[in-house]
Amino acid sequence: RGKSELIYHSSNNSSRLDLVDAVGKTGNLAGSVVLVKNALCASLVDGSFCSNESCCCSCLVAGLYSLVDFLDRSLDGRLYSGTNDGAGEVGHIRLSEDGPVGYGKKGSFEGFCSGGGIKNLAEITAREYLEKNKKSILFNCEADIENLTAQNVAEAMYQGDGFAEEVYERCAEYLGRGLSVIIDILNPEAVVIGSIYERNQEFFSGIVNEIIKKETLSFNADVCEILPAELGDSIGDFAALGVLF
Repeated sequence: RGKSELIYHSSNNSSRLDLVDAVGKTGNLAGSVVLVKNALCASLVDGSFCSNESCCCSCLVAGLYSLVDFLDRSLDGRLYSGTNDGAGEVGHIRLSEDGPVGYGKKGSFEGFCSGGGIKNLAEITAREYLEKNKKSILFNCEADIENLTAQNVAEAMYQGDGFAEEVYERCAEYLGRGLSVIIDILNPEAVVIGSIYERNQEFFSGIVNEIIKKETLSFNADVCEILPAELGDSIGDFAALGVLF
């Protein structure tokens, strides 16, 4: 079997994935199977990404920040993917010595900002609340903690729950820190973010922009916008079609 049949880089799989075995389990498929990273797919179709001269595209999903795709018109409109397609794996960057686990690393960008990372962050914070006898509408005891998700914490946040607000404030803070690094390295006109950011832009944007203003070189921050993906929750469907066509 050749290298083309193996996935070597995957943020949510600890070992290499055999494509032949994986596809075989789905039954007989006609034609070729194409595997493309999620943020790259999104960058092919989302208007916010395609309308800028230089832009980063990110997906705040289960593998949040597993990839940032960088497009620059000076590269003839091509996406930069690196020597072996490993470029953009900013989810692996450690933003803190401790914190929720993401991409196999405590305190990573993905650990603080992905859907799974927010769940882990919520669990850590909930245990701290219980130790201090602080309350939330989401839990009363240790057994309730396993039911926390990025979605129900967000819903509680909009109901004014202090615990949920604290979780998402920390997520937004670390999102701003991570984006600051990207902005100073790549100097893009825009960073386009989907999923969780797009659904909660009103909450995220103020905190994220405040951190970026504080942490980023002013002449880089001044020319960069943080934009929600225009396609919203449909971005995954359109992204798959973009690859197909």
